Amino acid sequence: MGVADPGTDPRVPAPASHHLRRAAAAADHDLLRRFAYGRDEAAFEAVVARHAVLLAERYAAQYPDLTPPLNRDLVLAGAVLHDIGRVREFDPDVTVPTLGIDGELFGHLLLGVELLRDAARDVPNLNPELLRLLEHLIYTHRKIPEWSSPRQPRLPAIPEVLIVHHADDLDAKFEMYARCLMKDTADGPFTERDPQLGRPLYKGRTV
Repeated sequence: MGVADPGTDPRVPAPASHHLRRAAAAADHDLLRRFAYGRDEAAFEAVVARHAVLLAERYAAQYPDLTPPLNRDLVLAGAVLHDIGRVREFDPDVTVPTLGIDGELFGHLLLGVELLRDAARDVPNLNPELLRLLEHLIYTHRKIPEWSSPRQPRLPAIPEVLIVHHADDLDAKFEMYARCLMKDTADGPFTERDPQLGRPLYKGRTV
């Protein structure tokens, strides 16, 4: 399975778990593992989901009068499915990660919304408002104002998007730092320049 299974998380009510499992089944594709660049994608998404849910619980407790309240099930579903469009973004007929035609034309955000809608048709009694919010989360989770023009349409309109975005971004960046430090063999107090980070890291510290 290419994504973490939210159905085992005790913080998700049984009906939500069922719906999430059905939607996540659409991502059962070996492309997620092929294009994971050496990391276990399922484990990575599970970490993002755990961090996102913990943040949602923290902010729900910090802002008990927030109206509407934070939807923790929406955060969990978004954390698991936010990059689901990548299963259609890449060319399945090559061994080196290469964008396919749909990936070049539309990108994984729009493809993710399309894939979610396809999967949702097979889920009976799915709340259409929750589906719309999840589609919005998938489509906007990379479009925070700091990364986009303030005039660009379709920026995040619900706080759950911010939680998923920052949990995903932090875990991805920390993985880059950890990989660089653990794999480096250079002499001296700094690592070799990491091509993804665009800089060397300082490893000569003693504390």
